Amino acid sequence: LTELLEIFFRMHDPTTPNQQGADKGPQYRSCVFVKSEERAVALDEIAAQRENFTSPIVTQVVDATGHKFWPAEISHQDYFNSSPKAKYCMFVIHPKLKKVKHKKYTYAAARRSVEEQ
Repeated sequence: LTELLEIFFRMHDPTTPNQQGADKGPQYRSCVFVKSEERAVALDEIAAQRENFTSPIVTQVVDATGHKFWPAEISHQDYFNSSPKAKYCMFVIHPKLKKVKHKKYTYAAARRSVEEQ
């Protein structure tokens, strides 16, 4: 979980409520869904990240127990790999991936980590 949270904090701005880049609305809030026993780890990681940002971190840590999750629509699944020339991929996703590459993370590794949870 710690490694996944490191990737999370490198790839997005956790200081803007209800916004990521140009995308705005509550669906773009900074939020981490965890199993209840992982909550303390997530909160510790958020506290450790505070020194890396000048604004307060607004990331919510939510217990995933009891929440229902659905697969993304087919057009959103594996979007970066299937649409590498799309403007969103070139100007938003690719620069975010470059931020984590020097830490030896890859999109595939991040995805495997999520799938293992």
